[in-house]
Amino acid sequence: WLAAVLFQLTAFGAESPWQRVVVIGASASGGFVLSEPFGGTETTRCKLNYYLDAALTAPHAPVKNFGTALLFLSPDAMGEQEIIAATNSHPTLIVAADFLFWFCYGNDGTDAERARHFEVGLKLLDRIPCPLVVGDIPDASAATNSGIISPSQVPSETARRAANARLKQWAAAHPLATVL
Repeated sequence: WLAAVLFQLTAFGAESPWQRVVVIGASASGGFVLSEPFGGTETTRCKLNYYLDAALTAPHAPVKNFGTALLFLSPDAMGEQEIIAATNSHPTLIVAADFLFWFCYGNDGTDAERARHFEVGLKLLDRIPCPLVVGDIPDASAATNSGIISPSQVPSETARRAANARLKQWAAAHPLATVL
């Protein structure tokens, strides 16, 4: 589906979506490595933009990355900063593989609170003016065994499934968005 949208954009004379790719998101995008929780050499090497740069065969500028493993500290404020930085870069494609993660996970306790917070993340994504690849909400409950996240930060399966259903609904209303 994304390939069809990107082909249509190219066919109508729009810029290639590969020209200025920007990454936004949390730990996976920012290169989180368990042995370097506050960053380091391996963290830098594991940032998603390096993998996208290597995978893209079309001519493109170096992929910019505004993702940070620290998004969990304040998803609303830091997410806002990422959106501003990304849109100010005049992107032709934004990859937000794990941007919404902390808008469902985290210290919001009830399913209703998580649903409200998830809407905040979707509102931020509403501001993206170009094709968008956005990740769904994975089941990361096994991460509680590693100490990365606490059991209280994990949404119920009901809340996680509701967030993914809402994301699909949101994407259906945003023709340039694709859910990963």
